[in-house]
Amino acid sequence: MTHPRLTDLRLAMFDWDGTLFDSFTLSYNSAVEIFRRFSLPPPPEETYRDEISANFIEFYRKYGIPPEITHDKLNEIRKRFFLQHWQGAVLNDAAEKVLLECKNLRILTAIVSAEVPAILNSRLTELKLLPLIDRVRGGAWPKENALRETLEFFKVEAGNSFYADDTFDGMLAAKKVGIVTVGCTWGYNSKQHIMSANPDFIIDSLEELIEIIKNGEE
Repeated sequence: MTHPRLTDLRLAMFDWDGTLFDSFTLSYNSAVEIFRRFSLPPPPEETYRDEISANFIEFYRKYGIPPEITHDKLNEIRKRFFLQHWQGAVLNDAAEKVLLECKNLRILTAIVSAEVPAILNSRLTELKLLPLIDRVRGGAWPKENALRETLEFFKVEAGNSFYADDTFDGMLAAKKVGIVTVGCTWGYNSKQHIMSANPDFIIDSLEELIEIIKNGEE
């Protein structure tokens, strides 16, 4: 793949779950708990990996969760499970390093995540990452709107920013806005699924993002 070169990089935007925070197993187990609550068999882990998206209600409807069960009800079960078991998830080894690199180069940073804001803010506080992040946008669905809103907040052009995400949907959302896309292959979606979105960059570890950042800084 030929990688475009970012020029005059001003803003680095990151997804949270699966990208900076290794929470896939925790998230899948929360889905298992949801299906258990409704006496339904959960889909296999690989099915969850390839089909779950920020618009998660469609996934649960597809596998039998009744239509009267609301988005908020599912989020309530998931939130409780995350709060009880979140120690089972860990920060990506290079997450702090990447955020520090951005700060050192005076590149603005933002988290744009579909995660429930209360869960997201709690994790960022406990992990002491808030001083390294200029803006946190939780509950970001549709992500396209949240990404555009973040660009407008900072008054940064789309071409002077990137979005790193581990999902097919995240890549498509960023492409619609014109943001440079960085597909992360270690998270919720498989590498093949990420590649099918044709992101500008494909990386197999956060360490690789350091060079992208350095090359894109003015």
